[in-house]
Amino acid sequence: MKTFTFETTEEMKNILLSKDYDISSVIVKASLENLDLKEGEEIDIMEFYTEDSDLIYEVGIAQEDLLETLKVNLTVMEHHEDYEMCQKIVKAIKYLENPN
Repeated sequence: MKTFTFETTEEMKNILLSKDYDISSVIVKASLENLDLKEGEEIDIMEFYTEDSDLIYEVGIAQEDLLETLKVNLTVMEHHEDYEMCQKIVKAIKYLENPN
């Protein structure tokens, strides 16, 4: 599991709101590798550690959140012009929307 370390909670918050490419990449790759999660299943994908508060925040994705997670991160990948990843995300979105 990937760990991101921040000096402060405020820095973590700002990075998360800034559409950070590295964080989004970890989210997308984990989502793409787990498209066939069963209902109710969840995967842990990363953790954030803040030095000022000495806290660890674990981040996971539940099966029911995969589609929305990919849609949100598609805009991040578009923003960073990673069109190869965008194609993979679009394909995965179609798969999740029409699993038959």
